[in-house]
Amino acid sequence: MPRSPLMRQVRPALRLSLAAQRAHLDDDHVLELRGQHFQHRRMLVRAGASSGAALGLVACGVSPGTPAAAGGNLQTLGVQHNASPVVIVGAGIAGLTAGYRLRQAGVKVSIYEASARVGGRMLSLPNALGIKTAELGGEFIDSGHVHIRHLAAELGLSARVRFTGLVDHALVPAAVAAFDIALQPKVVPYASPLKIFDYMAAGRAIVAPDQPNIREVLQHGRTALLFDSADPAALWAAIRRLANAPALRRQLGTAARAELVERDYTWSGNARRITAWAAGQP
Repeated sequence: MPRSPLMRQVRPALRLSLAAQRAHLDDDHVLELRGQHFQHRRMLVRAGASSGAALGLVACGVSPGTPAAAGGNLQTLGVQHNASPVVIVGAGIAGLTAGYRLRQAGVKVSIYEASARVGGRMLSLPNALGIKTAELGGEFIDSGHVHIRHLAAELGLSARVRFTGLVDHALVPAAVAAFDIALQPKVVPYASPLKIFDYMAAGRAIVAPDQPNIREVLQHGRTALLFDSADPAALWAAIRRLANAPALRRQLGTAARAELVERDYTWSGNARRITAWAAGQP
């Protein structure tokens, strides 16, 4: 049912209705705004074509609030006709990568982004840990990391990055034990991430988000450093603090492992708690 044609038709309507409720607008108004959004996208494509520009809509950043009227042109969007032979709208990772590769090929590119920052879901922090830029986010789709390895080599970063690929389950404890700092950068509100228990078992210094489901397991300053997930700089501040404090890393790691043992955070312990609950024992 979730993948049926009917549900594919229902989902957009449901999303629009929920958006209308959150904004205290009626459905017709939201539909009108949505129509304006697509009208702006079509206008941008037409304007790019009329100017002779090769327009790459990598990840459209034009919103209903963009000050552009129907039938406008690139100047109405702040883009000059002679700016570049290629214009990329959307400065997410896809847009930046496309621009980077086109520049390498000698093609002049301009990238436009409607939001306040570039990188899409990636969060960049300049001068993190004394290096030029650090990145939080993104995913490796290719478990062999072929493309990202080539990019690291191309940028001269091979000696500073290690790509393990898939690690055999029996080798995971040794791999985790090699960490100086064990990260849980993000987690949904209802999960209990297994990696945190792996980190605790290995006695690693943990950095994790400060939120209720994590605080059920970890205590800030005693078994981990917890950071405000709403502040992108907070994660790096915690990492920087631990990177410069080996004694604190050892203290947190030792306390985390002791906590895991004391509270019996093991599969056997889970089984005992479940069977006791099923038997009605306190």
